[in-house]
Amino acid sequence: LLLAAAEGPEYLSDAIEVAENTGLRRANVLLLRKDECNFQTRMIRKTATKNNDTLSVPMTDRVWEVLKRRAAKFPESEYFFPHAEGSHAGEAIRDLKKSFATALEVAEITGFRWHDLRHSFGSRLAMGGVDLVSIQRLLGHKSLRMTSRYAHVSDEHLANQVKVLDKTLPKICPRPASKSDKKTQKRARRHQHLKSQTRS
Repeated sequence: LLLAAAEGPEYLSDAIEVAENTGLRRANVLLLRKDECNFQTRMIRKTATKNNDTLSVPMTDRVWEVLKRRAAKFPESEYFFPHAEGSHAGEAIRDLKKSFATALEVAEITGFRWHDLRHSFGSRLAMGGVDLVSIQRLLGHKSLRMTSRYAHVSDEHLANQVKVLDKTLPKICPRPASKSDKKTQKRARRHQHLKSQTRS
Protein backbone atom coordinates (compact mmCIF):
# COMPACT_ATOMS: atom_id res chain seq x y z
CA LEU A 1 0.00 0.00 0.00
CA LEU A 2 2.79 2.43 0.85
CA LEU A 3 4.48 1.81 -2.51
CA ALA A 4 1.23 2.52 -4.30
CA ALA A 5 0.61 5.60 -2.14
CA ALA A 6 4.08 6.91 -2.99
CA GLU A 7 2.94 7.21 -6.59
CA GLY A 8 0.15 9.57 -5.53
CA PRO A 9 0.19 12.99 -3.83
CA GLU A 10 3.31 13.72 -1.76
CA TYR A 11 1.43 13.66 1.52
CA LEU A 12 -0.42 10.35 1.13
CA SER A 13 2.22 7.79 2.11
CA ASP A 14 3.33 9.96 5.05
CA ALA A 15 -0.26 10.29 6.29
CA ILE A 16 -0.73 6.53 6.05
CA GLU A 17 2.43 5.86 8.06
CA VAL A 18 1.42 8.30 10.78
CA ALA A 19 -2.06 6.77 11.02
CA GLU A 20 -0.71 3.22 11.00
CA ASN A 21 1.74 3.94 13.81
CA THR A 22 -0.33 6.22 16.04
CA GLY A 23 -3.88 4.95 15.69
CA LEU A 24 -5.06 8.53 15.10
CA ARG A 25 -8.25 9.01 13.12
CA ARG A 26 -7.99 10.50 9.64
CA ALA A 27 -9.12 14.00 10.69
CA ASN A 28 -6.68 13.99 13.60
CA VAL A 29 -3.81 13.10 11.27
CA LEU A 30 -4.65 15.71 8.63
CA LEU A 31 -5.32 18.45 11.22
CA LEU A 32 -2.29 17.59 13.35
CA ARG A 33 -0.52 20.81 14.32
CA LYS A 34 3.13 21.37 15.11
CA ASP A 35 2.31 22.75 18.56
CA GLU A 36 0.68 19.41 19.38
CA CYS A 37 3.94 17.53 18.90
CA ASN A 38 6.98 17.60 21.15
CA PHE A 39 9.99 16.20 19.34
CA GLN A 40 12.09 16.19 22.50
CA THR A 41 9.70 14.09 24.57
CA ARG A 42 8.51 12.32 21.39
CA MET A 43 4.88 12.79 22.36
CA ILE A 44 1.79 13.81 20.41
CA ARG A 45 -0.90 15.56 22.46
CA LYS A 46 -4.04 15.86 20.35
CA THR A 47 -6.58 18.13 22.01
CA ALA A 48 -9.48 18.19 19.54
CA THR A 49 -10.44 14.51 19.36
CA LYS A 50 -13.75 12.82 18.57
CA ASN A 51 -14.41 12.37 22.28
CA ASN A 52 -13.30 15.94 23.12
CA ASP A 53 -10.56 14.54 25.31
CA THR A 54 -6.83 15.17 25.14
CA LEU A 55 -5.11 12.15 23.64
CA SER A 56 -1.42 11.47 24.26
CA VAL A 57 0.36 9.13 21.88
CA PRO A 58 4.11 8.42 21.88
CA MET A 59 5.91 8.76 18.56
CA THR A 60 7.56 5.71 17.08
CA ASP A 61 10.91 6.29 15.41
CA ARG A 62 9.22 6.30 12.01
CA VAL A 63 6.52 8.80 13.05
CA TRP A 64 9.19 11.06 14.55
CA GLU A 65 11.15 10.97 11.28
CA VAL A 66 8.10 11.63 9.10
CA LEU A 67 6.79 14.55 11.16
CA LYS A 68 10.25 16.07 11.61
CA ARG A 69 10.78 16.01 7.85
CA ARG A 70 7.38 17.50 7.11
CA ALA A 71 7.85 20.25 9.70
CA ALA A 72 11.02 21.31 7.89
CA LYS A 73 9.36 20.98 4.50
CA PHE A 74 6.50 23.35 5.40
CA PRO A 75 8.01 25.85 7.86
CA GLU A 76 5.37 28.50 7.24
CA SER A 77 2.39 26.29 8.05
CA GLU A 78 1.17 25.29 11.49
CA TYR A 79 0.12 21.92 10.06
CA PHE A 80 2.13 18.85 9.05
CA PHE A 81 -0.16 18.10 6.11
CA PRO A 82 -0.92 21.44 4.44
CA HIS A 83 -1.75 22.30 0.86
CA ALA A 84 1.58 23.04 -0.81
CA GLU A 85 0.26 25.62 -3.25
CA GLY A 86 -2.81 27.41 -4.52
CA SER A 87 -5.34 29.56 -2.72
CA HIS A 88 -5.34 27.15 0.25
CA ALA A 89 -1.57 26.94 0.59
CA GLY A 90 -0.58 26.42 4.21
CA GLU A 91 -4.05 25.30 5.24
CA ALA A 92 -4.63 21.71 6.31
CA ILE A 93 -5.64 19.14 3.73
CA ARG A 94 -9.10 17.97 4.75
CA ASP A 95 -9.80 15.08 2.44
CA LEU A 96 -7.80 12.34 0.77
CA LYS A 97 -10.53 9.84 -0.10
CA LYS A 98 -9.85 9.91 -3.84
CA SER A 99 -6.07 9.57 -3.57
CA PHE A 100 -6.42 6.80 -0.97
CA ALA A 101 -8.94 4.94 -3.14
CA THR A 102 -6.54 5.21 -6.09
CA ALA A 103 -3.67 3.81 -4.02
CA LEU A 104 -5.82 0.85 -2.95
CA GLU A 105 -6.73 0.19 -6.56
CA VAL A 106 -3.09 0.29 -7.66
CA ALA A 107 -2.12 -2.03 -4.80
CA GLU A 108 -5.04 -4.33 -5.69
CA ILE A 109 -6.42 -4.14 -2.15
CA THR A 110 -10.16 -4.47 -1.70
CA GLY A 111 -12.47 -4.03 1.28
CA PHE A 112 -10.04 -1.78 3.13
CA ARG A 113 -10.94 1.59 4.67
CA TRP A 114 -8.79 4.34 6.14
CA HIS A 115 -10.22 3.52 9.58
CA ASP A 116 -8.73 0.02 9.22
CA LEU A 117 -5.30 1.61 9.74
CA ARG A 118 -6.49 2.45 13.25
CA HIS A 119 -7.68 -1.12 13.76
CA SER A 120 -4.33 -2.36 12.51
CA PHE A 121 -2.57 -0.23 15.12
CA GLY A 122 -4.66 -1.73 17.92
CA SER A 123 -4.33 -5.28 16.60
CA ARG A 124 -0.55 -5.08 16.32
CA LEU A 125 -0.31 -3.80 19.88
CA ALA A 126 -2.48 -6.69 21.10
CA MET A 127 -0.40 -9.24 19.19
CA GLY A 128 2.71 -7.70 20.71
CA GLY A 129 1.39 -8.42 24.19
CA VAL A 130 0.34 -4.87 25.15
CA ASP A 131 -2.41 -4.91 27.80
CA LEU A 132 -5.92 -3.74 26.93
CA VAL A 133 -5.87 -0.79 29.32
CA SER A 134 -2.81 0.65 27.54
CA ILE A 135 -4.41 0.05 24.14
CA GLN A 136 -7.55 1.81 25.40
CA ARG A 137 -5.53 4.87 26.40
CA LEU A 138 -3.56 4.95 23.15
CA LEU A 139 -6.73 4.74 21.04
CA GLY A 140 -8.63 7.17 23.26
CA HIS A 141 -11.54 4.82 23.85
CA LYS A 142 -14.10 5.95 26.42
CA SER A 143 -14.59 2.46 27.82
CA LEU A 144 -12.61 -0.76 27.95
CA ARG A 145 -15.53 -2.51 26.26
CA MET A 146 -14.66 -0.74 23.01
CA THR A 147 -11.10 -2.00 23.29
CA SER A 148 -12.09 -5.58 24.13
CA ARG A 149 -12.42 -6.35 20.41
CA TYR A 150 -8.63 -6.64 20.36
CA ALA A 151 -8.59 -9.32 23.06
CA HIS A 152 -9.55 -12.08 20.61
CA VAL A 153 -6.80 -10.90 18.26
CA SER A 154 -4.28 -11.42 21.05
CA ASP A 155 -5.74 -14.85 21.88
CA GLU A 156 -5.63 -15.95 18.24
CA HIS A 157 -2.07 -14.71 17.92
CA LEU A 158 -0.99 -16.66 21.01
CA ALA A 159 -2.79 -19.76 19.75
CA ASN A 160 -0.88 -19.53 16.48
CA GLN A 161 2.39 -19.04 18.33
CA VAL A 162 2.10 -22.28 20.31
CA LYS A 163 1.55 -24.21 17.09
CA VAL A 164 5.33 -24.16 16.76
CA LEU A 165 5.29 -26.95 19.36
CA ASP A 166 3.56 -29.20 16.85
CA LYS A 167 6.66 -28.92 14.70
CA THR A 168 9.19 -29.55 17.43
CA LEU A 169 7.56 -32.25 19.58
CA PRO A 170 7.06 -35.89 18.53
CA LYS A 171 3.53 -36.76 17.50
CA ILE A 172 3.15 -39.22 20.37
CA CYS A 173 4.96 -38.70 23.64
CA PRO A 174 5.66 -41.89 25.61
CA ARG A 175 3.61 -42.03 28.80
CA PRO A 176 5.72 -42.40 31.96
CA ALA A 177 5.24 -45.81 33.49
CA SER A 178 3.13 -45.80 36.65
CA LYS A 179 3.90 -47.86 39.75
CA SER A 180 1.31 -50.46 38.78
CA ASP A 181 2.81 -50.69 35.28
CA LYS A 182 6.26 -51.22 36.76
CA LYS A 183 4.95 -54.05 39.02
CA THR A 184 3.25 -55.71 36.06
CA GLN A 185 6.43 -55.50 34.00
CA LYS A 186 8.46 -56.93 36.90
CA ARG A 187 6.08 -59.91 37.31
CA ALA A 188 6.20 -60.56 33.59
CA ARG A 189 9.99 -60.62 33.59
CA ARG A 190 10.01 -62.96 36.62
CA HIS A 191 7.51 -65.28 34.93
CA GLN A 192 9.54 -65.30 31.75
CA HIS A 193 12.70 -66.11 33.76
CA LEU A 194 11.03 -69.05 35.59
CA LYS A 195 9.64 -70.33 32.31
CA SER A 196 13.06 -70.36 30.71
CA GLN A 197 14.54 -72.21 33.72
CA THR A 198 11.85 -74.90 33.52
CA ARG A 199 12.67 -75.50 29.85
CA SER A 200 16.35 -75.86 30.59
